[in-house]
Amino acid sequence: MKTTRNSTEARELARRSGYMTDNLARATAQPAYRPDQQTRPERKRRTATQSAPVIGIRKSMGFFACAVMLASLCVILYNAVLFANVRAKTNELDREISALNNEYANLYRTNDEAEQAIASSVDINRVYEVAVGQYGMVYPKDNEIIVFDYKGEGYVRQYSPVAAEEKPEESVVERILGKIME
Repeated sequence: MKTTRNSTEARELARRSGYMTDNLARATAQPAYRPDQQTRPERKRRTATQSAPVIGIRKSMGFFACAVMLASLCVILYNAVLFANVRAKTNELDREISALNNEYANLYRTNDEAEQAIASSVDINRVYEVAVGQYGMVYPKDNEIIVFDYKGEGYVRQYSPVAAEEKPEESVVERILGKIME
């Protein structure tokens, strides 16, 4: 096997540093300096100082820190109780709303049934016959209709008198009857 200068240098470098510098597959060389475990002096290991087991609250915490922690715990518990009460009231109101919705649906259905019963029991033709035949009701003529514009507020006032100038013109028959009555 022929060794060249570059490969010899590479092997020497690998032997000294413990790293491969080229891409040839070879066994890795041992680093140049590796003291034996036996010649190395025994180091004394430091042992961790054992702390006393923590039971309850440390003494270094102090009274003030304990009081703050206890106050925080009380506030958290108080808020939890308030939240539970609010949640219970919300559930109760939800049940009440559901019951009222059911009652509303029942009343609505009952009202619709009553309205249909009334509509089916009333004969419009019979109402017309009674109104015209017994009571003498007729549709008004054009000269008998009083139309006036109410310029006031946004609602109509009932039972307000019609202004004199807004009365329609008298018909010929009314004029004749008026002169006869005088």
